[in-house]
Amino acid sequence: VEIERGGLKLMVYPALIDEGSSVALRMLDSAGAAAAATRMGIRRLFMIQAKDELTYHLRLITDMPRLALHYAELGTAEQLKQELVELAAERAFLADGDPPRDKAAFDARLSAGWKRIGPAMKEAGEIVRDILAARHAVAVRLADKLPAAFAPAIADIREQLAHLVPRGFIGSTPYEHLRHLTRYLTAIRLRLDKLQNAGLQRDARWMNELTSFWRRYTERATPASNIDSKPAPPEFRTYRWMLEEFRLSLFAQNVG
Repeated sequence: VEIERGGLKLMVYPALIDEGSSVALRMLDSAGAAAAATRMGIRRLFMIQAKDELTYHLRLITDMPRLALHYAELGTAEQLKQELVELAAERAFLADGDPPRDKAAFDARLSAGWKRIGPAMKEAGEIVRDILAARHAVAVRLADKLPAAFAPAIADIREQLAHLVPRGFIGSTPYEHLRHLTRYLTAIRLRLDKLQNAGLQRDARWMNELTSFWRRYTERATPASNIDSKPAPPEFRTYRWMLEEFRLSLFAQNVG
């Protein structure tokens, strides 16, 4: 859409914004940001239409109290449930391609995705359960009294953990990478094992190999919650997850 602002003609892009219980139409400065926001807005429309069905299948996750306990450092039980519902809706209605752009396509996708809600919610619960359990195991290890010499390695692990499983990680992590978080968290635990078994010098050497590449990422990373920012280019997103594979190859080769 072309608009005039301060005597200048500017191009802005309509986006459907998720506002929680509704959606709103806003203009954003880039086509990429508008497309990313609109996907979330259309997901919200699906969630509104399928609210009762999503709620029913959410209740079938029997170990929710344990999940909420492991999630407590990241948010409330209600926030966890909301993230699980969003992930299930994403998988049920938007996993097959681009979001629908008109009512007929929306209705067709709603009908086709309805029967996938149950399996999608079950899968979401299992993936998140494994991630939270693995994160909890790492957190328990980090809470131990560790030798002062471990401080650089522990600082690096804490920073990695903050980027790997931040608040809102279920929604902010692309599904293809969300499925691998348990593997990366297992690698952290194995790194801690090696540290405590006379592996300090090797860990320092491997961390030295990693540091410059990791800093290139952290200096350019943009908070995922900023809907007005331009989405990171595909190469940057690929680089970010290559770093996790690189870490694994350095510190926990036997994970695979």
